[in-house]
Amino acid sequence: MFVDKGKNPDDFNPVIEFLNIFINLGKGVSLSSINQPSSSDNSTSTSSNTPAKVGFTYFAQCGDQGNLSLPNGCDLCSAGCGPTTVSMIATSYLGGGYDPKTIVNQYQSKNYLLGCDGSRYSDAKQVLQGLGLKTTDYLVFNEEKSDTVVPQLRKYLSAGWTFFTLASFCEKGCGHFFWITDIDAQGNIFAYDPAYGRYQIPYNENTRYPYPLYRLAFGVKR
Repeated sequence: MFVDKGKNPDDFNPVIEFLNIFINLGKGVSLSSINQPSSSDNSTSTSSNTPAKVGFTYFAQCGDQGNLSLPNGCDLCSAGCGPTTVSMIATSYLGGGYDPKTIVNQYQSKNYLLGCDGSRYSDAKQVLQGLGLKTTDYLVFNEEKSDTVVPQLRKYLSAGWTFFTLASFCEKGCGHFFWITDIDAQGNIFAYDPAYGRYQIPYNENTRYPYPLYRLAFGVKR
């Protein structure tokens, strides 16, 4: 299983970033400014119109609970995109009582991996199913760009599914989890992103085109 973590985009260290990419351990590394939106990107539309989703809840991994210690080391801000994404999904569909701390406690009670090495998408799926939410089989992508995955995701979105998603924000690394909630007419993918989403809710992931490169997703709904 992939093990990935998300970091505060402001924590970028160019030396550590280079070493992590070079070693390529299959772990997430800092989400950095190396893939900031460019005014020259014209491969896909990046309309500023943001689809509104009434009733969805946003949590930032570096928010009020960002200093929450994780069972296997580090804290929510530095390596907690997985449980923070689960928390947003659970709270949005089931109501209060599923803040990041509550979800971290669930991971810990089940002895799921959660710490400096990140977390597993399979564990996130188990937690969501355990809360009574429906999930689809895994949709596996080969680090594909948004325009490649949009047609398949649209079919599920039209049936009421949203997506717990794993994508890379640099070549062969920088793994990060987020929750896709909508795709607009121009193919822009909007997500409740525990790191980048603090700038825009929901966040237009296409503003970093050609990143993120999509690796895996599974559908979720009540």
